[in-house]
Amino acid sequence: MNPVLVVGEDAAFRRFVRITLQRAGYPVEDLRFVPEGLPGCDGAAVVYDCPMGDRGTDLLARLGQGARVLWVTAGLTDERPAGPWVLVKPFDPGELVGLLEKLLLQPVG
Repeated sequence: MNPVLVVGEDAAFRRFVRITLQRAGYPVEDLRFVPEGLPGCDGAAVVYDCPMGDRGTDLLARLGQGARVLWVTAGLTDERPAGPWVLVKPFDPGELVGLLEKLLLQPVG
């Protein structure tokens, strides 16, 4: 099983998500940002702490079309992604795990 990538600038957020997902049995790698050409992202599941004003286009370009992204945001605006794979802070750890499990059942691409 590929690790779930936890991406975000906030180290405390990454630690919380990493511990939550590890306790649920997922292998996790946490990153402050996704570098260019990160190998093995195609088909990866990513939990992305989306900063204000970021639409995620840079992240998606770095990850490729095959990545499945769970967007975490402090609130929804027109500049923020919206849809079934958005988790609004604050959230319950069980909510995170449940939504990730549903995301992983989705076909890649």
